[in-house]
Amino acid sequence: AGPAARTPAPAASIPPTVAATDTPVDTPTPGVTPAMVPTGTPAAVTGVITGTVNGPDGLPRAEILIVAEPDGSGAAPATTLSDVDGAFALTLPPGAWIVHAETPAFQLMWHPGRTNPIHAEPVVVAAGATAAVRFNLEPNPAGTIAGRVTDADGTPRARVAVIAAIPDDGDGGRPILTAAVYSDADGAYTLPVPPGAYLVAAGITRRFGDLVWWGGDGSLEQSDRLGVRGHDPTRADLVLGR
Repeated sequence: AGPAARTPAPAASIPPTVAATDTPVDTPTPGVTPAMVPTGTPAAVTGVITGTVNGPDGLPRAEILIVAEPDGSGAAPATTLSDVDGAFALTLPPGAWIVHAETPAFQLMWHPGRTNPIHAEPVVVAAGATAAVRFNLEPNPAGTIAGRVTDADGTPRARVAVIAAIPDDGDGGRPILTAAVYSDADGAYTLPVPPGAYLVAAGITRRFGDLVWWGGDGSLEQSDRLGVRGHDPTRADLVLGR
């Protein structure tokens, strides 16, 4: 009899090819979280505003509220606080931003070193770039104007800028805008100013023509001068939309 026929050995099993996907990659290393395998690097879509806040003595100030508002877009503002070194950073979409430092202990300060928002200049944020600003805060003066901002029906208006202005000298020019604060959630505000005579206005935008002036019919021409002394607050309530 001839030799016995050999049974062929089974073919080696070849694992199927697995297509690369954006799924977690498991690793056997203990304590390492699986990472996502990127399929591409997205382009930078934000920029950064960095800066510092110093007090009148030149020393850094911590926990000062920094607010960045889109210039003219109506989008929500972005906020942060300065750290123990007075430093801060805000990551923002590209565009023009109005930035100010806010604290009850000092006058509000808008970039670049203005105590009134109408005089503020925008900070331009570019994608992938950093813009730097600096705030040197100034002390609150001795006098105070206080009151509430409401609609015509008495509804309080929050985050409305209340502005004090020095009347012009009779040459027909605009009043000199000196200082400003924002009304709180109840529409109340307290605006520190040096003793003197002021025109007071409220505005929901940074445009001079949109201001509503205290006294008369709300126009600049019909506004009244408010005398401020260096002790008790002087009251001035402002009504929008009348």
